[in-house]
Amino acid sequence: MPEALKNYRDQSRLNWVSSSLPPAEQVQLGALQRIADATELMAKNYTDMQRNLDYYKAGYERRGKEIEKLKLSQRALKGVATKAKNRT
Repeated sequence: MPEALKNYRDQSRLNWVSSSLPPAEQVQLGALQRIADATELMAKNYTDMQRNLDYYKAGYERRGKEIEKLKLSQRALKGVATKAKNRT
């Protein structure tokens, strides 16, 4: 990429050692843009974690209800079996 076409973000990543330094404001602007990018990435990771937490909580609750339903069914079947034994 030609030197003139680099955006401020790319210029702020360069290790400037020559006499052709860009204006300080451009480097600062590029650094701020990189900080903003990193902040957005952190926020994205946090929202992904929240979405995963909601998904697993919903699954946990759904399976808890299913387990309770199966326990009730099991108790009912044990009662039927006990009644059948007592009749004979």
